Amino acid sequence: MKDICIVGYNFGNKYMSFIPIYIYTILKSYPDYSVLIFTDNKLDNKTRSNLELLNGLGDFRVIENYDFGILKDHEIKNVPGYKKAMRWLFFDERFLDYKSIYIGDIDIVMCKENPGLYEQHVNHCSTLNLPYSNYIRLTTQISKPNIKLILKLLPHINVKTLLNIIRKKEVDSKRLSGLHFVKTEDYFNRVKEHYDYFINIIAGKTNKQELIEKYLVDDEVLLYDLVEMSGIGLPPISPDSPGMDYKNSSTISFRPHHGIHMGIFRSDMGVKKQQQVLNSYIYKEYIEQYKKFRNEEEFEVLIEGSTTFVKEQFKRMDEFYGIVRK
Repeated sequence: MKDICIVGYNFGNKYMSFIPIYIYTILKSYPDYSVLIFTDNKLDNKTRSNLELLNGLGDFRVIENYDFGILKDHEIKNVPGYKKAMRWLFFDERFLDYKSIYIGDIDIVMCKENPGLYEQHVNHCSTLNLPYSNYIRLTTQISKPNIKLILKLLPHINVKTLLNIIRKKEVDSKRLSGLHFVKTEDYFNRVKEHYDYFINIIAGKTNKQELIEKYLVDDEVLLYDLVEMSGIGLPPISPDSPGMDYKNSSTISFRPHHGIHMGIFRSDMGVKKQQQVLNSYIYKEYIEQYKKFRNEEEFEVLIEGSTTFVKEQFKRMDEFYGIVRK
């Protein structure tokens, strides 16, 4: 049994071009790791071609047209946006081949760390005395109605729920982050029995309609509620911001990116807002590794074979750090 498999999810076509880049940087950083990517649709030709370049690099698999174990005629399939929530509500038998699963974001350029990702999170599990490694995020905000989502949900909610959604109100919520490390058997054996409860809520089969929009807008709230209901235990709430330093896995607030989150570079405003992160010593360490990737012919081909949406993010990052390919 291998120590770890890094699992990623892709929904739609927008982020699909990140899949080969994500796999490449994982296996270049951790050749002994495995990678499993689930996508809800068929790979486009460019992505498929880029994946062929990775043959021989290491152990990876991309599962196309994945339905998250939902039966073809299940009511949840009529609810728009349900798939992102489903990443927390399904179990794939392939997970049992690994001691642990790390669920990450596919738009991260993963970098080698010492100690490695696996060792860090095992230590964090020990710190928390839990079979998973994550961090509670508290949010208090004035909710604004999501008009597009409301229109899509209209056939699935009643008038009372609709009015509650439309009214602006202060909302307190607890979330677990979307970067989620679990000890496979200890974690899934406790949470699996509660999957149907949440699936039925999202499908509108219960009287808890007020939770439909809540879970679809922020599926990390769903993850928190799932873990809480399982009785497996929750980490203490930390007064500190999420800790990005991968060397501090003995702290409650430990939550590193394990690489460069390209989402920061989707816009100039994103770069402006994240100056502290981008200028941190951790990101500067990651950038030194990225420079090595940038000068590898295979990596250049992967970027050039990506969509404009992806290429523009790399261009924005290169400009910010003054990176010029040799």
